[in-house]
Amino acid sequence: MAACLLIELNSAVRLGNKLSTCIVMLLACLRPAVPTKASAPMHLNADQLQLAFQTFCGLSIEFAGLCTGLYAGVLIAQQIAAMVRAAWTSMARCVKQPSLHVHLAAGLLLAANAGLARAQQQSQLPEASRQYVVAYDPLTQFRTERVPDGRMDMDLGILRAAYRLSPQMDPQATPEATARTWLELEGTRFGINSTQNLELTRDAGTQGVRHLTFQQTMAGIRVYGRFVQVSLGTNGLPVMAQSGYAPHLDEAQAIRSDPAIKGDQAEALASYAVSTQGAQTSRAELLVYPEEAPRLAWRIIAIPDDYAGEWEVLLDANTGQIIHLIDLQIRARPLSAPDSTGHAAKARASG
Repeated sequence: MAACLLIELNSAVRLGNKLSTCIVMLLACLRPAVPTKASAPMHLNADQLQLAFQTFCGLSIEFAGLCTGLYAGVLIAQQIAAMVRAAWTSMARCVKQPSLHVHLAAGLLLAANAGLARAQQQSQLPEASRQYVVAYDPLTQFRTERVPDGRMDMDLGILRAAYRLSPQMDPQATPEATARTWLELEGTRFGINSTQNLELTRDAGTQGVRHLTFQQTMAGIRVYGRFVQVSLGTNGLPVMAQSGYAPHLDEAQAIRSDPAIKGDQAEALASYAVSTQGAQTSRAELLVYPEEAPRLAWRIIAIPDDYAGEWEVLLDANTGQIIHLIDLQIRARPLSAPDSTGHAAKARASG
């Protein structure tokens, strides 16, 4: 990878030198043929000017292509660096626990294979889409620090997780009612002033513990990537909570719920964002993208027709502009694609 990047960089430098030469040629063509007074008309060498201009245009296109290749290479290099950091952490553990060497070797092989597959998959995207590929959406990542029995958001000063809860309350008629009552009592610690903007999207139980997942809403529309999960113990009371709630949306200006881009149009745009040959897509899901100034977005899962892959495509619902592409790293083509709550949504052909 490093050698390839150096070759690309060297080619870009050489092309930059050629472009500089062409600019000098263009300037030379614009100089007067013989010394004249400042007010005398300029005589142009038309043939040289045309040749220099054509060469300049050709080299500019080639130079832009090389820069695009370099950018893609940098993205892949960043992914490889992340895998190396993970491997280094595992190696440090192996020094203390020699028995982990076998697991480390297997992990490195899997990571290398995943990295190569990811690079190959990204290279099959249309060139114009590659710049939008991200490993995760930055708005769903938080800087947190440990606090007693929880984790605190370092930027907002609110809790993102609370463990070993023992609330002084009685279970309500339903698990959802219990979770909502507890959030009404303790929600301000998480930046939640009311549960009216929380929609229950999942209720699952494992080994006596019940996990209720709520998704934040704004103007009745679900917010991308913003969930609150409350886990109830065997006594029916909360024992743990995790929150991605975005409190700034409670104060944000009202958002229109009628996007300029319709759902079927968004599906077609997503289809050709991942492949020039088209793709199967899930039904477009309208969401609020929780930027400082929130905007409507369409979320679509797209499965390319011409290569094995699965992409989350997020589009601005008013302009159709790609917000991001996330490689879901699914090798086999599923019969259905999940929506933002993790539930299956019927896949259909689009475009």
